[in-house]
Amino acid sequence: GVLIKYNGISDEISIPSSVKIIDCMAFRELDTAETIIIPPTVTYIGSKAFSECEAEEIQIPSSVSYIENDAFKDSEFLSGYENENLIVGNGCMISYEVSDGLIRVPDEAICLSGFEFGENGRYITLYIGKNVAKIADLEEIGYVEEFKVDPDNTTFSAKDGVLYNRSRTILYKYPVFKTDEKYEISELTYQIGTEAFTDCQVEYLLLPSKLNTIGDRAFMGCENLREISIPDSVTSLGVGAFRDCTSLIDCELPDNIKIIPHGIFYGCESMSEIYIPATVTTVRGNAFRDCSNLQKLYFPERLVSVETGAFSGCDELKITVDENNPRYESADGKLKEKTSKDKEKEPKENTSRE
Repeated sequence: GVLIKYNGISDEISIPSSVKIIDCMAFRELDTAETIIIPPTVTYIGSKAFSECEAEEIQIPSSVSYIENDAFKDSEFLSGYENENLIVGNGCMISYEVSDGLIRVPDEAICLSGFEFGENGRYITLYIGKNVAKIADLEEIGYVEEFKVDPDNTTFSAKDGVLYNRSRTILYKYPVFKTDEKYEISELTYQIGTEAFTDCQVEYLLLPSKLNTIGDRAFMGCENLREISIPDSVTSLGVGAFRDCTSLIDCELPDNIKIIPHGIFYGCESMSEIYIPATVTTVRGNAFRDCSNLQKLYFPERLVSVETGAFSGCDELKITVDENNPRYESADGKLKEKTSKDKEKEPKENTSRE
């Protein structure tokens, strides 16, 4: 039921009715076909499925309910609809029209797919229509200056130009081109989504007291972010959450976390010191990689697992270790494993035979 790759040379392609999914890059760079007919059994089209495909006509049935980002990027089919709203399948909007700095998603649209604003999204407001329930790629959709949402939309809402779910318990996306120096997240929010603030320009963030989850790469590439305090209510920190926050000086971690995630502070070159809570047992790989200015770090008693590359590139780092730590100690500021005295005292196995 999954069409993985088309390798033929026909100028008109009729996809078999046994197909339910068109996989990523299935027709990418195809230059022989003029027409592609998708059967009414297909419900899903993967990322870059028709990217750079030269077919001018692609018949998309109403059964298609989800189209991944970039599915038609640089295709001849999409180039014919440049600068206008195009809705295909079951309400999938794959092309947009800008009018006076506003993209207004029409009421027929249920899913937003294939948007890639890049630098062209500066000074643009994205108005999400009342029936939109799915967005294919929130990272790309964030390359605007402001979000607005129809008040009758039951899935999304916007506050101060930021995209939330309807109840504001989840922050989906902070616009990349929003120019606030300081932003206070809604007090109702308990989850910050994956890549929610990626590449944004904010310097100071106030997190709500109810927050419990920060998604993967949530603040990655926020080059102006200087300090942040994570409330103790947070129990889940995402991979690479603060990666490449090159101006980050101070990050206060919650007092109850047990794991410092993989790559969380990778490339935070301005950070000179950070407090690791007493509850932490594990530092994942690349957690502090290339924190070139990191100078002081204290290992609490319970921290007994440091993965490969956790402190690679931290050439100025001096580590001190709690004297009760069962595994690690420091020598001249360098981390080393303790020698097991118990093993030394252990009696040798008696190999003699009676």
